[in-house]
Amino acid sequence: MQAFKVVLSSTEEFYPTFKSWSKSKNFPVMALDNLGKEIFVCYWFDKIPIYCCTLFHTDSAMALVGFPLANTKVPYILRRRGLPFLFKEMSRILREHGYTKIWTTSGTPAIMEVLEAEDYLNADPNVNVYIKIL
Repeated sequence: MQAFKVVLSSTEEFYPTFKSWSKSKNFPVMALDNLGKEIFVCYWFDKIPIYCCTLFHTDSAMALVGFPLANTKVPYILRRRGLPFLFKEMSRILREHGYTKIWTTSGTPAIMEVLEAEDYLNADPNVNVYIKIL
């Protein structure tokens, strides 16, 4: 059995958890209607959600993902290993959905490190916008 699993879920169903995680990190809580309809959730052994990242479907070949959040109740070592897995699986799933690029932004060093390790290109170093060619 693989330790991590990523599922594309309904944002509306996952929203109470998203809201709780936002508050635990002292982030502003995004309103549900400002988020995409689907959200990637990374689970540890199919039970414990450890990361999420919202998907904004587009009518182009480029998917927009954003607002990655972690479950701060999970040990750091699991979160550290789960984040790269989340981004790797998002790439695989989005490729299966016909997308050829992923667009996201981040100014968070730990996330930027994972993006670069997963072959995202820093499209503008002054803005921290990343794009990945799938």
